[in-house]
Amino acid sequence: MRKRISAPAKWVIVLTVLLVLEVAGILATPALTQWYDTQFHIPRGENWGEFGMVLWELLLVAATSLLWIISFIWWLVRAIARKAKAAQ
Repeated sequence: MRKRISAPAKWVIVLTVLLVLEVAGILATPALTQWYDTQFHIPRGENWGEFGMVLWELLLVAATSLLWIISFIWWLVRAIARKAKAAQ
């Protein structure tokens, strides 16, 4: 018999992977921004630059973290409900 993974558990897994990729993106932003600026001859300090990119990525990390917490609670509630139903 094959055990199925619930939708909330899948979301927790996907959001965990996304969170790891976002943190890696934040760490890589300074080097990537500098490379991009040199490739396209953009003077440093133009617009928001590096700070703006990191700020947007931090906002995305916060949103992903919030979704991860919601999915985890959803998964936990379903697991508790499933165990309570099985106990009856």
